[in-house]
Amino acid sequence: MTSYSSDEEGTSREHCTARIFEQISPTERQLRIDWLREKLLWPLGCSVQPYIWQVAPPRISASEANNQEFTLIDLDYGDNIEDEWYLAWNLFQYSREFTSSVVDMTDLDDGQFLLVEAAYHLPKWLEGEISEQRVWIHQGHLHIIKPPQSPAELTKIPMKMTIERAIEIVLDKQIDTLASKGAQKAISCRMSGYPQKVSETHHVTRCLLPPKALKILTEHPQLISTAISSFITRDKESSRFCQRPQQFVDAETPYSQSGLTSRSIPMNRCQYAQLMYQNLLPHPKQCPLPHEKDVEYLPTVLGWRITCGLEIAYHQNPHRFQSLEESKQVQSLPEPKAQDDSWLYVSPQYMDSLLREHQPPDGSLPGGPEEFTEFDSMIDRVNEFMSGKSEYDGVDNERREGSEEEGTEEEGTEEGSEEEWGSEGEMDEEMEEMMRGMDAELRNMGALGEYEKNPKGKEMVDANLNMVKNFLDSFVAQNGMSGPVTNLLGDLKAIRDKMK
Repeated sequence: MTSYSSDEEGTSREHCTARIFEQISPTERQLRIDWLREKLLWPLGCSVQPYIWQVAPPRISASEANNQEFTLIDLDYGDNIEDEWYLAWNLFQYSREFTSSVVDMTDLDDGQFLLVEAAYHLPKWLEGEISEQRVWIHQGHLHIIKPPQSPAELTKIPMKMTIERAIEIVLDKQIDTLASKGAQKAISCRMSGYPQKVSETHHVTRCLLPPKALKILTEHPQLISTAISSFITRDKESSRFCQRPQQFVDAETPYSQSGLTSRSIPMNRCQYAQLMYQNLLPHPKQCPLPHEKDVEYLPTVLGWRITCGLEIAYHQNPHRFQSLEESKQVQSLPEPKAQDDSWLYVSPQYMDSLLREHQPPDGSLPGGPEEFTEFDSMIDRVNEFMSGKSEYDGVDNERREGSEEEGTEEEGTEEGSEEEWGSEGEMDEEMEEMMRGMDAELRNMGALGEYEKNPKGKEMVDANLNMVKNFLDSFVAQNGMSGPVTNLLGDLKAIRDKMK
């Protein structure tokens, strides 16, 4: 039975690492590595289709660092986060099977991603660097090492944790490291359904493939990941191999006449969606396509795209394909039945159910009254800023209490203004009439559609609403860089995070 491995060099950003610590002999460690590899590749047994990884199966090896032996697991999960959680479920099962093992698992971008899932149930002290060497998997449960609660506990639980001491603490039955029930439940719910859930994360589709492509995919099912990845990440240089895939189709034979054979090909759902929403189609002379409503249209297109992906991958690494041809073939498996792809089209009800699953336990949602208060405060500060005096060195944004003389002068000015403009009520009516006239002109020019109207039913433009909307649009356009909005809000001492 073939054990697949990745030939990818380097590490992608979508990467996670796990380490299994246990005091066992090298021979026993290798036996357990083989056991874990088998579970990862064949979740439902060897008589059923294997698990299809987004990039490649995890790389598992015996390793050593700082005089500490452990089993190292590296996984590039690409665009399919489900691979990471499937690996996590297997590690929880491993720690339950081998009770003396202690496991840690980290994501290159998210760090302790298990804590992210259990975020609503974590103690307040658990954040940032404090979590290093304190989050573990043991006997099928999540364990979190608390910091010392008193000077007396410093002898057992140091402030700066080392791997060696952390393992001893987790294995020590006298020290309670078990995470809260809420945290355990949150992670268990995320991993619930495995291994049967694998069938829900995979998809089988019918494809028309040339004999050479069909043979290598049948013998090495995981190669579908390489084919799809190579096709969807193609560049101008590699796209030329799609014009005539000579390694998998005879050079003198058009693709459509290369003895295409119908076969149900398994892949994961993420890969199927990526393959479906590609725009590249074969040249009509190379492969005339049936009508889009014809039952053979989609199998022909998908088969051609997979063949092109294999062709690109072959030219990128021909030695890998040569070694695959020489390697031992997998056992003959029954052809899976093609499946319906209605899951591609998400209904509003399904989206609502997903949102409810990730709702905080207390039922609260973002956008509460306190956040509206922050927006009101921001609007007031901007209006105050705009009404301030501007000198050659900028706007004076400080509140100053005027003297009695200044107050008298301002009062006199207001009186003069009232005599000139009339009463306050008359001035408001004239101003509203002027604004309605301006709105009418903007509406005739077609420009009013770009502005938000007053939600209370008035025809006038809502200045405050448009200001907040424009601030948000400008903030998003800055992509985290410095810009006019962040500079202005910095001067106003506003909290930028509230605008996200």
